[in-house]
Amino acid sequence: GEALPPVKAAWGDFEGWIAKGLGRPLAAGAVEVAAVYLGDRLPSPDRIAGVVITGSVSMVSDREPWSERAAAWLAELVSTDAAPALGLC
Repeated sequence: GEALPPVKAAWGDFEGWIAKGLGRPLAAGAVEVAAVYLGDRLPSPDRIAGVVITGSVSMVSDREPWSERAAAWLAELVSTDAAPALGLC
């Protein structure tokens, strides 16, 4: 998801906040952002050290195709213990 426009204009977007909190600047390429709701592909679990999942304005009960795809990817990631995952809502 994305921060609301006025918040984004004043403080940046979620990925910037998360990267800053992790001490990993976005510009350094240490953080990869996948906007799944816009059609971005999810990375192979063997390519990542961990994942942070943000919220969305969509409801999980809407079962949007992108959301279902992300849920299946996350279920696989967690079931194989490939990388730690943190979900923020």
